[in-house]
Amino acid sequence: MKEAIVKDVVIGFNEPRLYILAAATVIFYLILLRVVARQTPKTIDKITNTLGVLFLLLSAGLQVSMLMGNTMPWTIHKSIPLHLCQINFILTGINFLIRKRWLWEISTFWGLIGGIHAFITPQLTMGDAPYFLFFYYFQHGALIFMPIYLWKFYGFRFRKWGWLRVYFITLGYAVFTFTINWILNTFFPGDYMANYFYVSAPPKADNPLIMGGWPWYLIPSQIIFILHVVIINMFFRWQEKQRPLWV
Repeated sequence: MKEAIVKDVVIGFNEPRLYILAAATVIFYLILLRVVARQTPKTIDKITNTLGVLFLLLSAGLQVSMLMGNTMPWTIHKSIPLHLCQINFILTGINFLIRKRWLWEISTFWGLIGGIHAFITPQLTMGDAPYFLFFYYFQHGALIFMPIYLWKFYGFRFRKWGWLRVYFITLGYAVFTFTINWILNTFFPGDYMANYFYVSAPPKADNPLIMGGWPWYLIPSQIIFILHVVIINMFFRWQEKQRPLWV
């Protein structure tokens, strides 16, 4: 019974809920951007602070839900919020309260890359019970649209060579999570393998950009990540000179 509770759930392309949930999430955040755009600067600040608190409370609520044994029990090998999208959701919540450009820079690259791929090839590491399913889509929608929110309403822009700084930060985070995975799997072995940030084994989702087994898939993943970062950087800089698509 335990295995049925905590196993990863991959939502395939043949499942209608993939498209329904993704579409509903996109519509929700587009409406949110439109509603906030009509508010005064003072009201926008209040909404921003409220969203920041909400993101942090949802992250904490996820941990509490598992600690209470609701649907999925908390386990050190799967439940620490160390996957890139999970830690980035927390950073986004913090940044909605402190609003720092350097933190926005990290969240934008991480959020757009991780969020978009999570929408295309979902892998729910905590199962697909209603709360976890809602959290998954709400979280990844926030990772995609909240960088745009701060770009639009607070004028955040990338610094020169900001994309390169984020690349090296990501590389350092990959080393950090690999070390955590190795420590947990070596000294605290359990029923499940720790694979935070998917650096110890490739994800199970059917993503054509994941090529080969461990460790070979990490090499093309680095190249693909750099290409993503460069494209996002170019797109945002182009948008600065045009009428933004999200006005």
